Amino acid sequence: CFAVARRLAESGRKMNVISDSFKVVHELKSAAAVSATLLGGALCDDMTTLDGPIAVEAAAKVALDVCFFSADSFDGERIANKYLFGATTRRLLLSRSHLKVFLADSSKYDKRCCFMFCGWDDVNVFLTDSFLPARAKKTISEKGVEGLTVAESAP
Repeated sequence: CFAVARRLAESGRKMNVISDSFKVVHELKSAAAVSATLLGGALCDDMTTLDGPIAVEAAAKVALDVCFFSADSFDGERIANKYLFGATTRRLLLSRSHLKVFLADSSKYDKRCCFMFCGWDDVNVFLTDSFLPARAKKTISEKGVEGLTVAESAP
């Protein structure tokens, strides 16, 4: 999500961004055309995102054109998070968005986390690195995800 935030900041386009990530909001705050809002909540163990009932409550009150989201794990069937409130927040944000763009590097593929928050039928666009196995690309594209986009990068 941070790489996308950097590109959005560089685009010069006027936009409002809502995020649970300190890193994303910090990156966007320097862009004059961007209004960046942090959802709020308790600091997660990763020390970069906010979570908990406050984040969930805030997520329930927004309307989004586009939702860029990440996850701790994904496979051919499910997209999941290791934290319950993070999964709940993402599920709410997705339900309140028109276009859903999933961002995940290949290191998260075939990992398992407890809290599933969506399936591939909830995703419009998927961006990942060039190291995602061919079998995974095939499975995901068969789910009907539009424009499976692969970005070149190191693992």
